[in-house]
Amino acid sequence: MYTITLNDGTKIDGLTLKNNCLVSSKPVTVAQLAGKLNPVTIAGTKGDSDDEDFSGLVGSHAHMEVAYIKEREGTYHIALADIPHYLWDMAELKANVAYIAMMSGITL
Repeated sequence: MYTITLNDGTKIDGLTLKNNCLVSSKPVTVAQLAGKLNPVTIAGTKGDSDDEDFSGLVGSHAHMEVAYIKEREGTYHIALADIPHYLWDMAELKANVAYIAMMSGITL
């Protein structure tokens, strides 16, 4: 079983693994995860019902995004992806430049 701990302390537990997705029997939505994936901690170990060992998923992740959440047969399949540091840094730089331009009255 696996547990996702979001940056606000919210825990989503009782997750299993199937096809590189974390699977929950409880409803999970993108809105529940929005703005809470920086950082994320995923804990757990391979269980008997897991169809593969995805130990690379376990640990702390600085920046993640939801690849998708799909409902299938009453379960919710959650795919999370790490955002590479260079993309995160580039997005932060663009936001800073846009802010400085706005405050200076410059049109980009």
